[in-house]
Amino acid sequence: MDPGEFISALEQYVRELDLVNQIEREWIEHGKPLTTTATAGQTYQHPLLKMLGEHRKVLAQLADRIGASPRAARTAQPAKAPGRPKGSPSLGGIKKSSSQAKAKLRALEGGGAS
Repeated sequence: MDPGEFISALEQYVRELDLVNQIEREWIEHGKPLTTTATAGQTYQHPLLKMLGEHRKVLAQLADRIGASPRAARTAQPAKAPGRPKGSPSLGGIKKSSSQAKAKLRALEGGGAS
């Protein structure tokens, strides 16, 4: 993800987190109702609880997008340091080994021809 995309996703995440917190505060102020009753008497899920669930899903998706969720952390690849991996031979050593291998090959070819 390029930096501009990441910043945009991070801004969306922060706005969504703020909205989730606001909905949750309102729901708590209303006594954490699970259901409500309509004018005709039917019972259904309280609108604030429904909104809270929907926006928490959006928040989780955005967290995955910016790498801020446990799932994203498990699949994240660590940044690689520039250069050769630790323990790899230096270029001089490779050239030397290559020169030594060539010399041995010449000796074998020369030795077989004698």
